[in-house]
Amino acid sequence: MVETSLYLLFEINKAGYAVEAGSVREIILLPKLSFVEELPEYVTGAFNYRGVYIPVLDINLRMRRDATSADINSKVLILSYGAHLFGLIIHESLEVIPLDKEQIQSVTDRISSTEAAIMQGAAFIENRLINILDLARLIKENTTALPQTPADNAPRIPDIYRDLFSAPLHEALFSERAVSISHRKDSETEVESGNKFVLFRLNNELLALPVTKVKGFAAVKSVTEVPCCPDHIAGQINYRGSALTVIDLRIFLKMKPDNFTDRKVIIVDFEGEDIGIIAEDISDIRSVNVSDTGEVPVVVKNIAKEFISGTFPYEGRLVGIINIDRILSDENLVVNETVQ
Repeated sequence: MVETSLYLLFEINKAGYAVEAGSVREIILLPKLSFVEELPEYVTGAFNYRGVYIPVLDINLRMRRDATSADINSKVLILSYGAHLFGLIIHESLEVIPLDKEQIQSVTDRISSTEAAIMQGAAFIENRLINILDLARLIKENTTALPQTPADNAPRIPDIYRDLFSAPLHEALFSERAVSISHRKDSETEVESGNKFVLFRLNNELLALPVTKVKGFAAVKSVTEVPCCPDHIAGQINYRGSALTVIDLRIFLKMKPDNFTDRKVIIVDFEGEDIGIIAEDISDIRSVNVSDTGEVPVVVKNIAKEFISGTFPYEGRLVGIINIDRILSDENLVVNETVQ
C-alpha cells in the first residue's frame, strides 16, 4: 500500500509550496514583528504568539533570494516541528490535498543547492510544480532561540518590512493584530494531537470540518445544474477532469442562500467518493482541543445534535464542528441517487 499524507498548499510570491498538514498550527494575518539581531538574516522578526515569542521566517531569504514581497494582506503560517514553533510569511493558502510518496520527486537537479537544502522534493499538481518543504532542514537550533525581549527597531531588517510596519496608514493595523494574537486565552490554544480543522464560513457564520475529511478546495463562479435534483444539490463542477457533485448545506441546514458567485468548494471524502460543499471562504486551519459540552452556536441551534460532533472557541466565538458523514448520509440529503 502506498503511504499517503495530507499537505497544505500555499503561495509565496506566486510560487507554490507545501508542508505536511499535521505540522500546521494555524494561519493568521501578518502582525507587527519585533526584530532580532542575534538570529540568522532569514528570520525577519518575532511576535508574541499567545504568550510565547516565536520567530517568523522569510523563505526567500532562507534561499538567499530577495525578500518576500509583503503587504497588509500577507499571512503567517504557524508551524510546529518537534519542540519548535515558528512562522512562515506566505501570501495565500490554496488547498489541502493528499499526496503519496511516489508523487514527490527529487529536485536536486533542478534548483540550486541552497534551495534544495530545505526541500523534501516537489510534486506536479494540475501541471504546476509545488515545492515540498522539509521542516527539519528549514529550521536550525539557533533559529528558534529567541531572547526574552526582542527589539522593535533592530538595524538588520529588510527595507520592505521596515517600511511596511512603519507606514502611517498601516502601522496601527499591524500593531492591533500583534496585540490581539498575544492576548488570546490559553484555553483557545491547547492542542491535542490529531485535532486539526478547516474553518469555513456559511452566511458569515464559522463552522469547521476535520482536516482528515478534506481532500481539497476549488474556487468556482458557477455550477452546472442537474435536472430533477433536490434544491440542496447545487449541481456539478469539473474538478480535475471529473464531474463533482456540489452540495449547498445552507439549504439543508435551513439557512438563507444567496447568489452563488466567487465561492469556494470544499471537497470532502464520503464513503470513498468526492463530494463538494459550498463555502463562502476558507478562514483558517486550526489545531484545538474539542469541547463536547460547549454551547451550540446560534447558526446550528435548529439542527439535530447528531449533526454537530463538538465545539471549540475561536477568537471569542464558539465554532461548531460539522459531522459531515452524518449529514451526507441523512435520508433527506441523497447525493448518489440515480435520476430516472
